[in-house]
Amino acid sequence: AKTLAGGGITRGEMALSISSVVGTGVFSNNEISRVSKAAAQMNYITGQAIDITIDQFKRLQDEPLQMSLELEKANHHLTASQLEQIRTLELQGNKTEAAKLAIDAYAQSINDGANEIPNKLLTIEDAWVRIKNATNQAKDAVLRFKLGSSLQDEIREHEEMLVNFQ
Repeated sequence: AKTLAGGGITRGEMALSISSVVGTGVFSNNEISRVSKAAAQMNYITGQAIDITIDQFKRLQDEPLQMSLELEKANHHLTASQLEQIRTLELQGNKTEAAKLAIDAYAQSINDGANEIPNKLLTIEDAWVRIKNATNQAKDAVLRFKLGSSLQDEIREHEEMLVNFQ
């Protein structure tokens, strides 16, 4: 839990996710950490319950092609070649490899989405600062107009700003 936590997900939340994944008895080895992290991230990103995400991964384990198609309609997370690989593996009777590929692709798409959030927040924060500054400038302009500040007042303000910069 300590190594998987981060990016807004606490150690306790990650421990809960890990215990839920292990409790299913369906996943092993690397799948436990991938599914646990993805479930915690999905919960953090969208608020979707950890158990719902785990159930999606369980269905990917049981029905790799069918569940991949269902998730693809909603999330558009697979490339055409990944979908074709899953289909081919399942048709060849290699459901285990098909499930592994499907699980890895879905977990990676959740991880990528979680990693994009900070970048988008920075853009939103930047936009907010710009809006705030523009609003303050507009407010100042209105006050100057309302108070009838003269050209002399504005020149004096600019001279004071120049002195402060120096």
